[in-house]
Amino acid sequence: MSAYNVQSLFIFFGLVSLLGGLAASLFFHRLDSSARYWTVAALLWGVTGIPTVFRDVLHPLWSYSIPIGLNSASFVLMGLGLARLYSHTPQLRRLMALAVGTVLFIVVMEWCRIHAGPKATLLLSVLAFGVPSVLSIWPARQVYRNTGNPFAWHMQWVLGGLGLLHFVRLQAWIAPWRTETFTQDHWTLALWSLIFVFGLLRYVMYVAMRIQEQAHDLSQKAVESARLQANRRLLEQLSHHERQRSLGFISSSICHELNQPLTTIQGYAELAQHHAQNENLSTPKLTQCLDGILSANQRASQMVRSIRLYASPDSRVTEPSSLRETLDTACTLLVNEAQEHGVTLQRPTDMPTAWVQVDALQLTLVLQNVLRNAIKAMAHSPQRQLTMSWTSQGSNGVLRFLDTGPGFPADTEKFVMMPFASDRSPGWGVGLSVARHILAAAGGKLCFDNPPGGGACLELHLPFADAPSPSHVDPAPKVVP
Repeated sequence: MSAYNVQSLFIFFGLVSLLGGLAASLFFHRLDSSARYWTVAALLWGVTGIPTVFRDVLHPLWSYSIPIGLNSASFVLMGLGLARLYSHTPQLRRLMALAVGTVLFIVVMEWCRIHAGPKATLLLSVLAFGVPSVLSIWPARQVYRNTGNPFAWHMQWVLGGLGLLHFVRLQAWIAPWRTETFTQDHWTLALWSLIFVFGLLRYVMYVAMRIQEQAHDLSQKAVESARLQANRRLLEQLSHHERQRSLGFISSSICHELNQPLTTIQGYAELAQHHAQNENLSTPKLTQCLDGILSANQRASQMVRSIRLYASPDSRVTEPSSLRETLDTACTLLVNEAQEHGVTLQRPTDMPTAWVQVDALQLTLVLQNVLRNAIKAMAHSPQRQLTMSWTSQGSNGVLRFLDTGPGFPADTEKFVMMPFASDRSPGWGVGLSVARHILAAAGGKLCFDNPPGGGACLELHLPFADAPSPSHVDPAPKVVP
């Protein structure tokens, strides 16, 4: 019965190797060279291992010498497959040497079977399986040193145990065991059972090694991807801060240069007003013009100071401001430009005195940019009307601007988010970008879309603020139309 059990072990291990090799060969073109070596070795062992149990039927050359020679070649192939995990040098010479050595081994094995007796064939069989197993420890150790793969460490012990078990078969020379493979004693059954267990463990360890390797590669790729994304975000933040810093320097330089001519204009206007009063040259029209120059110059100076404060965020101060008065001021500043372009400004008639927490001058700058963009957008439209409306949405007030122009282009968002990139008319990209930042700093937002009826719709959302006490309300400077 023990002999039949050993035969069952050979058939079972041969079928496992054959089926595993066939399953892997279905994806042969996707395997690397190491996995291909192991696939060929498994197929070789499965095809040649099973005939060894039919020695009573087949000729010994086909059931003994050739299977042992090819099985030992599969052991060598597995060792070369482990080496391919860290060495990618050409293997053609080694494979040719393995083929020639296998043929020579089969010839020597068959000669010893016929002329030297069973002990010589046993020695050759032990060396054919034990030596490649022991030598395969080296590439497994190299894999462990190079990658730290824990299953490569276990593979060393599996290969060492498999080689040692094959060497144990040499005890048949001194022990009362028979030298044939399929003997009747329990010692032979136990020995071959351990050999096949270690053979299965060898397959399992290789698969585990490759899975661990892929998991490590995926982990490394994930870490590298996260590092690249973090670096990209950092570079974007640095670029963003650098652009803000550049904007601050540009704004400061422009404001510094504008202050000088504004001061000169203020001085000449005051001097002209003084001479007109002293020499009785004042007329209602001249007085109105001089008052308008002084008021506009004062307004421009305040605007310059506001821009300089905006370039320095730590110095920005907000206070409750009347949205209706600010809108009236912005419309008054641009009424002449609207008339030149033939644009009708239709202000909201039912707009309440809503207070918002924002810098009034900065909000005026926002409204001016919105109005100017709409006026320029309708330059070639047959109907030129800008309709402003007011709605209340909970704690926010919404000021809506609807024009009859061509509408926003599809890439508007790109230009709004990138203040230094614009292919529109001068000031369009910078204006909306600055407007968005001013509104965001005040807790509001800017929205835009193209309504179904045509034109462009832009909305300013601003949170309401408590009305200031009368003592804190500064009269806004009036602009002469």
